[in-house]
Amino acid sequence: MGYVKDGEKRYFIEVIAAGTLIIAAIALRRAVGHLIINPALLLTVKLLPLLPILLFGAAVWRFYQRCDELQRQTMLKTAGAASLLTLVIFMTWLIMQPVGLPPLTGLIAILVICGCTLLSSAVIKFLEGRAEGGLQQAFTRAIPVLCLAAMLLGLYVVLHLVLPVRSAPYLWSTIWMGGGVIALLIYRLLKHRLDL
Repeated sequence: MGYVKDGEKRYFIEVIAAGTLIIAAIALRRAVGHLIINPALLLTVKLLPLLPILLFGAAVWRFYQRCDELQRQTMLKTAGAASLLTLVIFMTWLIMQPVGLPPLTGLIAILVICGCTLLSSAVIKFLEGRAEGGLQQAFTRAIPVLCLAAMLLGLYVVLHLVLPVRSAPYLWSTIWMGGGVIALLIYRLLKHRLDL
């Protein structure tokens, strides 16, 4: 169960494919959902976007199985820190709603989960880099994750200003996911150049 050299590349392709399948499944659901009369077939079409989510989970699991022990430990630390931070933010959000915070919608929840995951990943990378080679190594390891977070936040702000979510939610999410893929490609390029 050693480290497979192309495992990270395969994982990246599987995640991109799962994201593309999510967009296709939602488009199919929107296109034919109102035309179907059979309730069983309608339920199948409505649940179709769950399949790519399961494929994404399988890709993460396969990547985890192929990693070496240090990578597994990093993944588990990041997942644990992101889960704890997300839980604290959600609980605080619900407590602060009577004071004036807006209700916790699905869009806000997804953004909080993504933000917590990116922040936890950057912190874990920074701490590992500092333990291995000092502050310069720490900043070098954290830069790709911080750039990815900045690009995704910038894309969100631009989309929010140009195209309101309520006017075209499917187009908005498609552009968001496409921009996310481009940001991930830039992240991989930056990470590869900094690793050399």
